[in-house]
Amino acid sequence: GTQFHLDYAEVLYVSALAQENDAAGRGARQQALAAATAELDRLSDEARQLHAARMLRERIAAARLM
Repeated sequence: GTQFHLDYAEVLYVSALAQENDAAGRGARQQALAAATAELDRLSDEARQLHAARMLRERIAAARLM
């Protein structure tokens, strides 16, 4: 349920951060961040308002700018 989606989105986020800063790594980073966002989008409206979900969404947005 909710915790699985939050945990999996976190794993995808961390995986994105671990990518190299070359063309292949940047592509993999963007894919992982998109997948993490998709996991958060699967949450119910109420779950999206959880502090953990909001904070992770903000961290994903910031990582997209890297």
